[in-house]
Amino acid sequence: MAPPSARAGFTLIELLVGLAVMGMAATMVMQVLGIAAILDRREQRGDQALDEVIAAEHFLRSQVARLRPLPMVNAETPAIHLRGTATMLGVAGPPLDRNASGSLQWFRLIRSAEGALILYTLGMRRTGVDVGGHDLTGWTPHVVIRGVRDLSIAYFGPARGRAPGERLRGWQSVWWERPTLPELIRIRIGFAPGDPRVWPDLLIQPQATKYGICPVDPTTGRCVEER
Repeated sequence: MAPPSARAGFTLIELLVGLAVMGMAATMVMQVLGIAAILDRREQRGDQALDEVIAAEHFLRSQVARLRPLPMVNAETPAIHLRGTATMLGVAGPPLDRNASGSLQWFRLIRSAEGALILYTLGMRRTGVDVGGHDLTGWTPHVVIRGVRDLSIAYFGPARGRAPGERLRGWQSVWWERPTLPELIRIRIGFAPGDPRVWPDLLIQPQATKYGICPVDPTTGRCVEER
């Protein structure tokens, strides 16, 4: 039988070891809880990022698809008022609010110097405002999504100078005042490295009016078929 001092010492060692084990277990539990909290925050950020992208794409699709093929008034050859480059899209269409009673508006989609994708709007009957130039004074900005590093817009259809029925159709970086609308418009966005958001290519098919080119009533500012 071991002496009392030995038994006491053994008990003390067991106590210290037990406390150490409990401390390690508590530390591991805290680490697991911390990792779970981090993963939960990441999942929440991912859900928020996904919701933000979905909302932005839905907004653009619903508006760009409703563009109106307005004829260029002073054009030497038949042309539609759609001016598109790789970094800018200018079209005409109904107001953002589907229930609004206003006339058609001009729209311009660009990326700002601060990295925001912005859709500018301007009432078609508004006077004293530069419609075709770079000056956006008087236009109303609508932020679609922020934190955009790259913007690339492309247009699918026949190469310029070819009839719509001819072959050699493909993606082009410019679609400027042509007699027909592009068959598809692709909006591609890139975010900064580390940004959790992912932007799937947005493909939009313009809903061309059944009457083709859309004449505008000078009194109401609407397409004739919308009266």
